[in-house]
Amino acid sequence: MYVCVVCYDTDIGSAIEQSIFEIMSSLRLLYIPIIILICTSCSTSDNTYDGQTENLLLSLDSVLINSEQYEASKRATIDKLLSIRSIRKNPSDIYNTNCSIYDECLTFDSDCAFEAVEANLSYARATSDQEKETEWMIKKSFLLSVTGMLLESDAIIRSLDTHQMSRKMLVAYYSQMIYLYAHFGQYLGNGQMHNTYTQNEQAYRDSLISIMQPTDADYVWQRACKALADGKADTASIILEKIVGESALTTREDATNAYALAQMYKTLGNNNLYIRNLAKSSIADIRSGNKDIASLEELAGVIFEQQIKNEDYTSPLFVNNIYLNRANSYINICMQKALSFNNRVRVISISRIIDEIQNSYIKRNIEQQQMLKRYLTIAIILLTLLATAAFYIVRIYRKRKTITLELAEVNKQLRNINSQLEESNYVKEEYIGYVFSLCSNYISKIEEYRKDINRKLTVKKYDELHTQTSKSLLTEEMHEFFNNFDAIFIHIYPDFVEQFNALLQPEARIEPKKGELLNTDLRIYALVRLGINDSVKIAELLHCSPQTVYNNRLKIRNRAIVSKEKFAETVQQLCRKPSNK
Repeated sequence: MYVCVVCYDTDIGSAIEQSIFEIMSSLRLLYIPIIILICTSCSTSDNTYDGQTENLLLSLDSVLINSEQYEASKRATIDKLLSIRSIRKNPSDIYNTNCSIYDECLTFDSDCAFEAVEANLSYARATSDQEKETEWMIKKSFLLSVTGMLLESDAIIRSLDTHQMSRKMLVAYYSQMIYLYAHFGQYLGNGQMHNTYTQNEQAYRDSLISIMQPTDADYVWQRACKALADGKADTASIILEKIVGESALTTREDATNAYALAQMYKTLGNNNLYIRNLAKSSIADIRSGNKDIASLEELAGVIFEQQIKNEDYTSPLFVNNIYLNRANSYINICMQKALSFNNRVRVISISRIIDEIQNSYIKRNIEQQQMLKRYLTIAIILLTLLATAAFYIVRIYRKRKTITLELAEVNKQLRNINSQLEESNYVKEEYIGYVFSLCSNYISKIEEYRKDINRKLTVKKYDELHTQTSKSLLTEEMHEFFNNFDAIFIHIYPDFVEQFNALLQPEARIEPKKGELLNTDLRIYALVRLGINDSVKIAELLHCSPQTVYNNRLKIRNRAIVSKEKFAETVQQLCRKPSNK
């Protein structure tokens, strides 16, 4: 049997719905221009990057998140080399270790790199090895250029005599002159002197190309730069595309190749491939622990110029513009690494981009403040109308509040009744079949007993009748009755013993003997679970004294881990089926 009651005041409900409909209808004319304004603002956002380019930028973001791990790995390698150098005794071995330290620290730890340069210069002079001295003077000049000490770098490189140099040293010399003039141009920015330095850079590159061989380290890079300067970017890009496409983007060489390819695509006007290869170069720089990251700096500037300068600052989407935030994040990472590496030239060029980005933030904030003022005026009007609407809604709501609370309480009571009825129905359904079967068995036994007595009376076996009727059938029948009760109860509540023991202290838990399903204590509380809480009634059903039942219940309550007063109520909730709601 299930009970379900649904109550609803149709007059009050209809009045509320009608009131809300009229209020919202009056506000509709104000919603429409706001929605059109937002949609128009959203449509101004233009993403000029294709899906593959955006995926590469997301990959770069992921690599930047893990940049500290790459730097930690680089630092561990350097620390290992320093440890090896500290235990070396042979000057030649120390020299070779310093070579490795210089290679690792070149764009990562300028102080450590300078230390290695000075140590190897001293070794070259001590051994009167002119070739090695020239090599390390060029490397010292390069390191000074990297850290922004351009005049000192220029003084050292110009002190060298090119007439005494081998081809290998000339390659290193010309490479350094190209790098030095490139940094001079970068430091000065646009102008006549910048053009002069660019011309000198190209002249030294021509000299370098004339003596380079394909086995030289920067051969591909320099040939790419030469092709770019000569307007042959389309031809050289094919070779570089293959090299970059097959690279793992983990070394400084991978970074320079990708950077050169980016410059070629910039010249060819392919914006997506230009951005894409700048991202690849940045990924390789980060993974290789390079702190002199030209590619990431340029990428930040490009993203800012292409996506931000023409942006509508009043657009709601601009508040969280991914491109402005991305450019700002990239350039700040570049600044952190440049400061860490002590690269003065890079700090100056980065500062220019940071200033532009900060000015964009300031401009955005000013224009958004004006936009917010307009929206605030509209919001005040809307709030006034909403406050009026709320006043009338509250009045109606208060009329319904009492009825709603009463309905909630009634529904709660009905749910409890439904749950109890459902449980009761379940128990009744299970018990009816068993009870009918049990009664049928007892009727059959009584009939068989009657027939047996009648047969013995017929043949006048009075002694056997006397013996048979003298025996008590109570013990045997009670044993069978308990077995049947136990089997029926455990079938309906298979987890009763386990859940009942969970209410007792661990040492007081009740375990039936082997071959038993329940014992006297468990049967007492099985009847409590069935709703029979009167000790006298329980005693009658179990054929024992009420005092025995009372004592057993008191003993178990004293060992319970729940309140004694609520123990019986808790037992009645055991193995309860969840109600269907």
